[in-house]
Amino acid sequence: MKVTKSIAMLRKILHTALSLVLIQFLSAQIPPQINTIWQYQIPDTINNPYIKSDKFRLLPDSSIVFLTTTYKSSSFFLREQEDAYYFSKISSDGSLLLNRKKVLFPSASFKLINFDITADGGLIVLAREVLNQWDDSAYLVRYDRNLNVVWQKNIFNGNTPSVIYVAAPSEVTALDNGKIIVHYNRSLPIRSFGASAAEIVGFADNGDSLYRLTVLNNIEKVLKGSGNTFITKEKVFFSDIRPDYLRSSFDGSIVKDVSTISISHPSFIRFLPYKDFLNLKYQGFSGSIDGPFNFSLEILDSTLSSLGAIQYNNITLFKYWEVALVKDQNAGLYASQSLEENGFSPYFGPYAGPDYYALCRLDSTGRELWSFKLNHPSASAGGRVGNIMPLAGDDFVVPVFSDAGVRLYRLRANFTTPGALALRRTGLDEEPEFLQEQTLKGVKHFSAKVLNNPATEYFTLVIKSSNDETVTVSITDLQGKLIETKQRIASNGTLRIGYNYRPGVYLIQVVQKRQIETLKVIKQ
Repeated sequence: MKVTKSIAMLRKILHTALSLVLIQFLSAQIPPQINTIWQYQIPDTINNPYIKSDKFRLLPDSSIVFLTTTYKSSSFFLREQEDAYYFSKISSDGSLLLNRKKVLFPSASFKLINFDITADGGLIVLAREVLNQWDDSAYLVRYDRNLNVVWQKNIFNGNTPSVIYVAAPSEVTALDNGKIIVHYNRSLPIRSFGASAAEIVGFADNGDSLYRLTVLNNIEKVLKGSGNTFITKEKVFFSDIRPDYLRSSFDGSIVKDVSTISISHPSFIRFLPYKDFLNLKYQGFSGSIDGPFNFSLEILDSTLSSLGAIQYNNITLFKYWEVALVKDQNAGLYASQSLEENGFSPYFGPYAGPDYYALCRLDSTGRELWSFKLNHPSASAGGRVGNIMPLAGDDFVVPVFSDAGVRLYRLRANFTTPGALALRRTGLDEEPEFLQEQTLKGVKHFSAKVLNNPATEYFTLVIKSSNDETVTVSITDLQGKLIETKQRIASNGTLRIGYNYRPGVYLIQVVQKRQIETLKVIKQ
């Protein structure tokens, strides 16, 4: 017993020491213009019990949800070793809103495949049960934004009696119009001539099945489209051909062949909901894996037709060709890249070299605002920097993974004078009008603020917007309990709320279409 306690204490000390080393190491590298607002440690363990947290996602209310998986052994890469799954939720101010709520499946043989964020800020989870090579079941669980189960159901298992190979559920995608898309790929490539290689199944937001469509190609990825569409990135069997299609969310039919666009996920994002997209296209390369190279930021409309592009040349910030685009909560975007030490690139194969992290902030015209690079961010802690999650203004959250678990950092950039440009743009003085026009159409001109905070009687909420669409106002406490909802509020004006609220801290969420403002208020 004493030996067991001593080992547990030693593990705790080692994890704490690793965390401190990570904090000191990152603090030494991050430029002084990047300030740490808060840190949150998620204590995973690489020894028994085997626990790992990942898949951090930013929700519309600026809270962060992530998945924690427990394993039967230290074989984290084996699906059969996954034991149980839990969701946790952290607010944008670093407080824990929900701690490890277990995801419930019909039996322990179901393994979680992926989850996605729904239009209302909830989650949809896809799981698969594999009992043997010929038996395959799938399961969907729908959560609301407070992570309460709305519905759960077994869904079509994808098998076709006349075909001798299994269709395995591969991914679930939630669309902005409430539709849910699940696609299946054949797990065995042995098939008769003319048989389908994949299937697409569409569901309504309440879980009702809408359609089932067979597809001749394997589906590698489903991307959210604009309003009533989605995009499938496909691969022809026994070929290097990879066609892309824009499809209708109502029946899965092909709306347009968009293969010539060269959609480069994760360098493809929706810049405005229901409207325009940005796609990073790599146009020139120096021949060295360290760059520099050239790329263009292409602007596409809702049908993925080109509206124009911004050209960048002699890029020195990023290595290789794997740059992720993330839209911020204003009218610009972030371009980031995180590479592991001695990793693998789909363009170059295995590469030798240290890990590094690069981040660049662009405004609504595509002009670089600031950028920085961390060399060897995990050299002292054995971890890596994950994907960026943008908050309002110049705030953002990044997870850092190490043997001590995951540490979330909320950082704030304060670059008063720009440094040397890492992205050299052609025609630097020419402002692309297509992005400026988008900024003026409502993304930038939507705001909400509270005049009296803290308040003893009521709160006066002031809403301003250049869009005439009505607004929905929701009030919750810090535990996520819904206190009050007001719908169809005028997009410009004032609103008094909170007359009967008890003393405490509340979150006010103001929503206009996909634009969201979250305010924290105190009732005294």
